[in-house]
Amino acid sequence: MAACISGAPGVVDRLPATGASGHPPVVLPPRAHAPGPFLRRRTERACSGDFAAGSLIALYTNGLTAACGGDTGSRLHLERVLAPAERPLQELCDTAVHRMKPPRDDDAVLLLARTRALTHHQVSEWTLPADPSVVATARRLVDQQLTAWGLGEATFTTGLVISELVTNAIRYGEGPIRLRLIHDGDRLLSEVTDSNSTSPHLRQARDTDEGGRGLYIVMQLSSRWGVRHSRADKTIWSEQTL
Repeated sequence: MAACISGAPGVVDRLPATGASGHPPVVLPPRAHAPGPFLRRRTERACSGDFAAGSLIALYTNGLTAACGGDTGSRLHLERVLAPAERPLQELCDTAVHRMKPPRDDDAVLLLARTRALTHHQVSEWTLPADPSVVATARRLVDQQLTAWGLGEATFTTGLVISELVTNAIRYGEGPIRLRLIHDGDRLLSEVTDSNSTSPHLRQARDTDEGGRGLYIVMQLSSRWGVRHSRADKTIWSEQTL
């Protein structure tokens, strides 16, 4: 049987989302808090929780807990093994594999992650109307914030990225647009959110086309870019290395 689990970090709002199908549920040692059971076998759901900075999240396969009985008992045993969760991740992994004693005839995978959160000084966010005139407003707001962060050299490139993302949101989205900048060390993240859940498609515009180059420009100016969906909207993000 195939199984899948995925997660999206929430370094700003501390609300990571996790979804799984046919996979063992996420283990959250006591320091983390999440509502209800995450995901049970043969389910297909998405769930989110409130994770304090420094919370430990454990993803594992059945092979790791096969020697510990049923699902609930093995999960509780793994929680105890991973406490205290403040220890180094590699040390926690080594301890868990040693104490869980997975059978040698099955594969066992354990992935540990520790959450972190950004301060409000590292994040700026604006809500803008879906009107073509706000493209210039968005660039001005971004220029001001980058200057305040001491990142004046990034204003030109970021301005181009923001212009393309906001224009895309106005053209294909509905309702207000949310613009967010995140400064995280040597990375700058630009996000534009709109209420249209349809994924954008990167295409190669012809020389005679008047449009269709927006996402291509974003891709060329970004070290990474992508799309993140929620139940109500989508976010196109672009990351630059400073």
